[in-house]
Amino acid sequence: GYNHGIEITVEKFFSKNYYLLNSLSLYDSRYKGSDGILRHSAFSGGYVYNLLGGIEIPVRKRNQIIGFDLKLTFAGGNRYTPIDLPQSILHKDAVYIDSLAFSKQFQDYQKIDIKLSYRINRKKVSHYIYFHVENIFNHKNVLQQVYNDTKQEMTQEYQLGLFPYGGYRVEF
Repeated sequence: GYNHGIEITVEKFFSKNYYLLNSLSLYDSRYKGSDGILRHSAFSGGYVYNLLGGIEIPVRKRNQIIGFDLKLTFAGGNRYTPIDLPQSILHKDAVYIDSLAFSKQFQDYQKIDIKLSYRINRKKVSHYIYFHVENIFNHKNVLQQVYNDTKQEMTQEYQLGLFPYGGYRVEF
C-alpha cells in the first residue's frame, strides 16, 4: 500500500491575546489486496481541513481571563465496503461485497466546536472553569453502515452528535 499527500499549515502563535491555526491536508491512501487490485484504503478520505482560533480577554488587573475558542473541522467521509443486502438477509448476517472493498464513501465529515472559559490567576493557585460544546450544530456524521437483521435492512450509525460538557480545574 501507499499514502501520498501534502499538508499546508498557516499558524499565528499565541500573542496579543489570540492565536490562529489554519491547516489543510490533501491525501490518497491505497493498497493492493491479495487479488492484485489497487483500491482505496479505509482511511482514504481525501482531505482534512481544520481552522482553530481563540482569544483571551484579561479583566481586573490581568489576574482574570475570559477565553473563547473555536474549531472547525471538515474532512472527506469514511470509506466503506458495500453490503450485499439479499445475501445478508439469506445468511442473517452482514455479507460484504469484497470485490468492492472501500469503493464507497460516506458524505463529508463536518464539526464545529466552541469553548468558553474563565481563569483566575493567584500567586499560588489558579482556578479554571470552562464550558465546551462539541458539534454545536449537531451535524449527523456517518460512522458506519450496518445490516439490521431484525428489520432486514441497512442502517447507518452516526458519530457523536451535540456534546456539551464543562469542568473546573485547580492548578497549584
